[in-house]
Formats: sequence, structure tokens, C-alpha cells
Amino acid sequence: MNIQALEQDVQSARDAYELELLFAGFDENAPEVVGMYRKLAAVESQLNRAKGEARNERNREEACHAAADDIIAAFDAAVMAEDLDEMERIVASVEASNNLELQRAVLAKLEA
Repeated sequence: MNIQALEQDVQSARDAYELELLFAGFDENAPEVVGMYRKLAAVESQLNRAKGEARNERNREEACHAAADDIIAAFDAAVMAEDLDEMERIVASVEASNNLELQRAVLAKLEA
């Protein structure tokens, strides 16, 4: 479920909680109110987890692109210095990497 849908679910749960609270005469300890509050808390928790996962994914992508920039800069420096051994080492290290995101980022930057 995407973040926008979860935000809508949170709003719906919040509205349901407030309505249940109103029907219960603002008795926060009424079983119906407690049940709605728990549902609201569960949906909010789900939304927070999704936002955290999205933030972590963005951070990973940014780190991969930064690493790819560093690799390309090192490769360019090796080309300028005509250091074939260094160029081969850099290519081999990227190929040996288990990080497919990094490999794709390096390849995209080389193709650009």
C-alpha cells in the first residue's frame, strides 16, 4: 500500500475514532472508543513504517549515486593518468560488487 493511501486510511480511522468518541459522550474509556483508538494507532504505525522505509530507500539511492560519482571520478583520473591497471581494478571491483544498484548507477553515469 502506498503512503498516500495509508494517509487516507489514517484520516478515515481518525474520523471514525472522533465519531465514536462523540457517540460515547466523550468517554475515552468506552470499549468502542478504545477499539477505534487501537485501530487508529495501528494504521498510524503502518504509515510511519512505510514512510521510514521510503526514507531509507531514498537514502540508499542517494548513497549509491554518490558512490557511483566517486567511482567515475576515480576512473576518469585513471584514464587521464593512463593508468591501465587502476582502470582495470576499478572495473573489476564494480563488476565483483554484489550491489546491483551501484552497478546500475555506475553504468548509467558511464552511458550519460
